[in-house]
Amino acid sequence: MTPRILIASAALFSALPLLANAHDQGFYIGGGAGYVFHGDSDLNGPANNNFSVEFDGGWSALFHGGYQYGNGVRTEAELSWRHNNANNINSIDAEGDDMSWSVMLNALYDFDTGTPLTPYVGGGVGFTWLNFDKVTAPGTIFVDDDNTSFAVQGILGASYKMDANYSFFADYRYLVAIDPKFQNVAGTTVEADYNTSTVMVGMRYSFGAPQPEPYRPAPPPAPLAVDKPASPNSYLVFFDFDRYNLTEEAKRIIRAAVEGNRAGTLRFEVTGHADRSGSDAYNLQLSQRRANEVRRFLTSLGVPTQDIQTISRGENDPLVPTDDGVKEPQNRRAEIIYKR
Repeated sequence: MTPRILIASAALFSALPLLANAHDQGFYIGGGAGYVFHGDSDLNGPANNNFSVEFDGGWSALFHGGYQYGNGVRTEAELSWRHNNANNINSIDAEGDDMSWSVMLNALYDFDTGTPLTPYVGGGVGFTWLNFDKVTAPGTIFVDDDNTSFAVQGILGASYKMDANYSFFADYRYLVAIDPKFQNVAGTTVEADYNTSTVMVGMRYSFGAPQPEPYRPAPPPAPLAVDKPASPNSYLVFFDFDRYNLTEEAKRIIRAAVEGNRAGTLRFEVTGHADRSGSDAYNLQLSQRRANEVRRFLTSLGVPTQDIQTISRGENDPLVPTDDGVKEPQNRRAEIIYKR
């Protein structure tokens, strides 16, 4: 992946809000560790005084913090560290190591799958401080110098939401420093190549997500779905806590709603709802996700998109009135009605 492609990718991701559905919104922080594959560094000096340095695999760590905009796009600042030991120079056993610190600004796009698993892609720009520490081999002039260079990177990965706040992530990051230059011990300036492929795993904490409610006695069990409509030409589907993916029972209810409009002469209105656990803003987004999931399944059954309207009510129209912060299964729902 060339630097030009990486920069173009970052620009593309900044335009993706036009394509997005509802996603998480708010600030987040995270950290991780990984394994670094260091590309060969060709050190090119005057008078064909050139060397090719190979490095062993090494280790990396990063810390990042950013903001999710609620439409799939997020931006973040990243501080990362990488370290690799030199293996050989021109096939001669070498000593020394290469260490880098990078400060990057990344733009990423999360693909909403309707499940806790969220693939993402992204790109970033920033600066990398490189330190070649006594990189030498017998009979060669060693390099013991550092340099700060412009850098770009591409990112491909996935996260898994474990609860309302914590997510596990794993990704691949390809970083390139642009034309770093070093001086060898003879005072000669050499141009170098620097690129790394890093496999990273870590944890992310999102602020502002729903908090667990205080303990209270469990309410009587409530069905996750109902076979009969709540009112004529009305169908209800229910969701698990802080989820918007459809259960098999929910899909059965939606199929029944489509069968009830067998003539295809009526439009569908889908209204998403949430219980009162969590903030108003979060529940409004969660309700929209639930309505969107029902709409996606309706279209998969052949209902034209233009015949489906989605509405988000959040926690403002409960089926079972509760105090704020209470988890109520019957309020985590989407209602489907027919409209002429």
